[in-house]
Amino acid sequence: GYLVASDISCFDGKDYYCLDDQMIAVIDKSDIKFYNKDKICNLKIIKNIYSVGGENLNKYSHFMQKEIAEIPEVIKNIAKRYLKIVQTYKYKNLFSNVNNIIISGCGTAYHACMLGEEWLYQSYKISTRAYLSSELRYKDNIINEKSLVILVSQSGETADTLAVLDKAKKAGAKITCITNVEYSTLANGSNFVLPICAGKEISVASTKAYTAMLIIFYILSSKNAKNSESFNKLLSLSRQISAKVDEKVVDLVSKSKRVFYIGRADDGATACESALKLKEITYIDSYGYYAGELKHGTIALVEPGVVVIAIITDEKVKSKTLNAVEEVLSRGAKVIVVSFDDVSNKFEKININYCEDKKLRSVLSVVPLQNLAYLVACKKNINPDKPRNLAKSVTVE
Repeated sequence: GYLVASDISCFDGKDYYCLDDQMIAVIDKSDIKFYNKDKICNLKIIKNIYSVGGENLNKYSHFMQKEIAEIPEVIKNIAKRYLKIVQTYKYKNLFSNVNNIIISGCGTAYHACMLGEEWLYQSYKISTRAYLSSELRYKDNIINEKSLVILVSQSGETADTLAVLDKAKKAGAKITCITNVEYSTLANGSNFVLPICAGKEISVASTKAYTAMLIIFYILSSKNAKNSESFNKLLSLSRQISAKVDEKVVDLVSKSKRVFYIGRADDGATACESALKLKEITYIDSYGYYAGELKHGTIALVEPGVVVIAIITDEKVKSKTLNAVEEVLSRGAKVIVVSFDDVSNKFEKININYCEDKKLRSVLSVVPLQNLAYLVACKKNINPDKPRNLAKSVTVE
């Protein structure tokens, strides 16, 4: 017989055919024919490398908890696979003959794009901009034949991001994608595919996939990635990951009326992503801001009962972020600081390990904040794997 489905995970390892848009398959008991615009055509069968394994909870209570715990192994998987990819120079022409770099995604993927924008510009000094896919799809004169368009999507089926893919194709741009699903529509439509090697992510709130996206941007921004130095750093990073959060911090956040996450430079993007995690699985009002923006209106919402989580991983702007912390303290907020550095004992603290490479600190700081959201959801008796009103893959506009 024949199986028809929208995802090859349904096929339990069987090889498959993949239909392009506008194609028709005519199936009977013994045969299958493919048509493209009324003309019969041949399709090659595709080897199914998808593994159905990894979908059991084992010792964990929820998939989100399990997927956070898998982050160190995911980083090691990326390091091993990309060392081979880079050594073959498979993507050596990615940044050649382009005059601008456009990075685009939605939700969590967009927050990874925010960091990718900064890291790629620092390395290549090519004009680089991150856009929300839901906005970029309607902007004109942004993408041209000299653009490198990097599209980021865990599922590879995000509707707004696929619309940008179509826009980039029509403009004649060079297109690459960062995705967890190598057989997805996004992957099939891109010139280059950069897999994030995270394995199947079942919980709606993305955790290991987000950190994997950051690692791919780190590799792309490492000019010396053709040698093993960058990959040794990743292996070291995998041993430094800690998701530990004290119960006092969990209790403080779970009782809060509102939570603000703040940070400067790379920590600003981490603040935005961490706030999204908390709001989507705990339903607590939470907002992520670059710390300097807090005083431009938002500080009016800071009052007793509000929690402010300050992320400080960059020594250069540490004092500036601490200035913002003093401002919210004086207005009655409770403060939690995420840092590897010593700070005042006036605050609660989430400790992270020190990493010499500033880019990789964004991974070390976001993991305990993912776990914080998970622990608060559990404390509030909310299933973190299935938050209300949300789906894993957003396939509608």
